[in-house]
Amino acid sequence: MTSAVRTLCLLALLAGCAPAAYLFQMDTSGFVGNPSGPFSLTFSLVDGGGAETNTVDITDFNVGTGSLTGLPVLSGGAITIPGGFRIVDTGLDNRVTQTFDPGAVLQFLASFTTLPDDPAPDALSFSILDSNGIEVPTTGLGNTILYLELTPGALAELSASAEDPSLFDQPTFTEVPEPATSALLLFGGVLILRARRGARG
Repeated sequence: MTSAVRTLCLLALLAGCAPAAYLFQMDTSGFVGNPSGPFSLTFSLVDGGGAETNTVDITDFNVGTGSLTGLPVLSGGAITIPGGFRIVDTGLDNRVTQTFDPGAVLQFLASFTTLPDDPAPDALSFSILDSNGIEVPTTGLGNTILYLELTPGALAELSASAEDPSLFDQPTFTEVPEPATSALLLFGGVLILRARRGARG
């Protein structure tokens, strides 16, 4: 095995250790003018086994013609960061609650580590609360809109629609390549091309 191929294998392994990133998007036009408002977004890092392991960043919010309003309520390992929030697993309750004025769309980027925790993996949960602080009823686990286990290759199989179909349908949640991962793989490809050219010359 050439040194370039070995390097590419190492880079691919490192890329697999990079944080996962997913783009979440849902239609929130059903919330506009709804008498159950004002509404709040709530994100929790659910501790799977007591070990303090993972971190979640929620950033790049797009609420269409709406806006995030007021100051967020932070608990446990939740802090504000430029463009959003970071939730660190520091115990059993790690949460951000942010009031929002809904527009036609809600979009955010969720980036997270996927370190193992026993006996169950950590998870990211997302819900929308009504003016009484009660989750809007959904078809999801505990009225969540999203419940995502923080495991390598995580899939949003547990995203849910509203019980009231006039509010929203099932959102989309798609993987986004991390810039560092793409850069590592591009660098590895360049190394292979150089090695091939060197072998010809």
